[in-house]
Amino acid sequence: MDGTQLTTALEMMAHEHAADVGDLARALVEALYTEVLRSTGADDAHVSLDLETGDLEVTITEGDEVKVLDFADMGRRGAAVLKNAFDAVVLDLRRERLAALLERRAGQVVSGRVRHVNDQVIVVQLDDGVEAELPVSHAPGLRPRTGAAVSALLTGRIESAGGVVRAQLSRKPDEFILRLLEEAVPSIADGSIEIVKFAREPGVRTKLVVRRTDPNGPDPVALIIGSGGQTIRQVTDAAYPERIDVMEEADLVELTTRALAPGKVRHVEVNDSEIVVYVTDEERPAIFGRGGWNVKLATELVGRHIRVVSPGDDGEEDGSSGIDGNVNSELVEAAESVSD
Repeated sequence: MDGTQLTTALEMMAHEHAADVGDLARALVEALYTEVLRSTGADDAHVSLDLETGDLEVTITEGDEVKVLDFADMGRRGAAVLKNAFDAVVLDLRRERLAALLERRAGQVVSGRVRHVNDQVIVVQLDDGVEAELPVSHAPGLRPRTGAAVSALLTGRIESAGGVVRAQLSRKPDEFILRLLEEAVPSIADGSIEIVKFAREPGVRTKLVVRRTDPNGPDPVALIIGSGGQTIRQVTDAAYPERIDVMEEADLVELTTRALAPGKVRHVEVNDSEIVVYVTDEERPAIFGRGGWNVKLATELVGRHIRVVSPGDDGEEDGSSGIDGNVNSELVEAAESVSD
């Protein structure tokens, strides 16, 4: 690598990492000093770099003898020394950039583009320029293609055995959905709208109950949905494929009816031990939803066992299914065919 190539490489690195060329040059000199000592076993070394000309001068001391190193004459060994030094500088830059990102945005939602996907991890290039890992186990339901936009919660950092440092992401914590809602709906962030109940199966569905803190304030559900559904679409696009149902606080009968949407309820009875919901046979799959999650989340939201009764239960309205029972395969298949 001649002087021109060296300065060009430093300038490209500075542009890519938004760093000062002079700072990078000093870092490279320090990295070369360490790498030269390691690779040659010399007693001492001296490294200098002229940024204007790109001239790199390296000398080593072995006993009383001082030698000038010429990387070109060293062949592959010289190239390896330079590469290792550059790699060390890049690694330090990534660590510093990641530390700055974590200080600013840990616990917040970050976005980027997918660089690589395998069975275990989704590698994301964040908009901040930092590379991140989103484990597939922390992104239920998400199977993005390379280049696709993706959002997730910034949870920390991870360093591989090979020294690769990346941000760590997750979409499993409830904070992922809550932060998305706060970013999209200022009234949630400033406390004008309060989320009073929250039930979620990551990657499948979220149901939340909201109320206005000012009795004379605007309709909280309308604010979250937004004009033409624009606001909630911003959230659901980022959380895809997860669906989000929003409802206003109400009495137990009305809340149960709302919580079981998109299924339609004919009648609700509340007793001490459970809530009995009467539905038509046609609405039963929509009431349960895919894998039974609709009724499971509704049960969590209202805080009581929900028993679903329809005319097709043994020919009479005395059959039941709820989250404590087993949903039969025919019901699951029917639910799978219903759009949520």
